[in-house]
Amino acid sequence: MKRLHAGRLLQLFISVLVSNSGCSGGDSAPGPGQGPDAASDGRSYDDRGICIPDCSSATCRNPKDTCGGECLGVCARGELGCVYDLHCQPTFSCVAYSDGTTTCLPRSCVFTVLAPPRCGSPDAECGRCPECTPSCENRQCGPDPNCGQSCGTCAAGKYCGGGGKCVQPTCDPPIMVSDGDGGMRPIKELDGSFNPCSGNDP
Repeated sequence: MKRLHAGRLLQLFISVLVSNSGCSGGDSAPGPGQGPDAASDGRSYDDRGICIPDCSSATCRNPKDTCGGECLGVCARGELGCVYDLHCQPTFSCVAYSDGTTTCLPRSCVFTVLAPPRCGSPDAECGRCPECTPSCENRQCGPDPNCGQSCGTCAAGKYCGGGGKCVQPTCDPPIMVSDGDGGMRPIKELDGSFNPCSGNDP
């Protein structure tokens, strides 16, 4: 899933501002002083001949106002057909599936790897799960970067590094304290165990 291009959103934002200011985006309008009832195109104009935007008939699939601008918040959660984030309700984003359909989902569902239970059921927070092809090439462990599915686990004594490789932990020198008999011993870890890298038995 992906959000729609930010640059185009800026253009649409400007379009909304223009529409809300009463401009019709270059469409024809009656001359100044002709009043709102002088329109022959079904639109309303003020006394200056400026189009008055009306979103009362706008829908998610047809989100334009009567002056050609964009109407805000006309798409409900999960409704198909949004084009930009501004068509969704506040705190929601317009996201696109791989099949080309779009819908409004919570912003927490965007730019993240989705898997059940957050998606895939009728009442799931993020709707249907996106189609995804795991990518475990050159990875031994941890989640794949595409779908979040496991690429494997590491053998005992190793851990999964950030690049999906199993690595041997490095050891810091243990902290040594007096053993009370003139010798030294490694200090215990917080859980009561001894540092396995110290080379000393408890």
